[in-house]
Amino acid sequence: FSLLIASYFMRQASDDWQLPSMPHILWLNYLLLVGASCSIQAAYFSAANNLQRQLKIWLFATLATSLLFLLGQLVAALDFENMGVYTYGNPAASFFFLFTSLHALHLIGGLVALFRTIKKLYQPSSERNMRASVELCAIYWHFLLFVWTLLFILLLGKADGFGAICRRILA
Repeated sequence: FSLLIASYFMRQASDDWQLPSMPHILWLNYLLLVGASCSIQAAYFSAANNLQRQLKIWLFATLATSLLFLLGQLVAALDFENMGVYTYGNPAASFFFLFTSLHALHLIGGLVALFRTIKKLYQPSSERNMRASVELCAIYWHFLLFVWTLLFILLLGKADGFGAICRRILA
């Protein structure tokens, strides 16, 4: 992601750069990812205190909000298509699709780990093993939120000052 962000800043200085208006659903998607990060943290607290019922609720809440986030990202891509914004002819839109696709792939990878953690709920295992799995998922989800926050700020065009500094450093 660091190299992609650097290339984003370098490409942003080109004459053909036109930042499209972002679909409004991206704000809801951001809140969904914040919710997923909060719910996985609540799941970790439940696992640490051996509160199995709450752990299940929070893990499934994380699953639901994460899946809704992915669905919302798909809706955002379809909104772009309806607005006539495509990857060809607009480098800013190309970066949107690149960033959101790579972030979605990372989230899907996290969902695999989350499914494995949820599966452990239905198998006899030690509390410590469950707590460690939930803790790893929580760290990963917080990282996903951090990365998406950075990407979202970029895609909204709110990082121009930072981009100017990065272009000087990279040039």
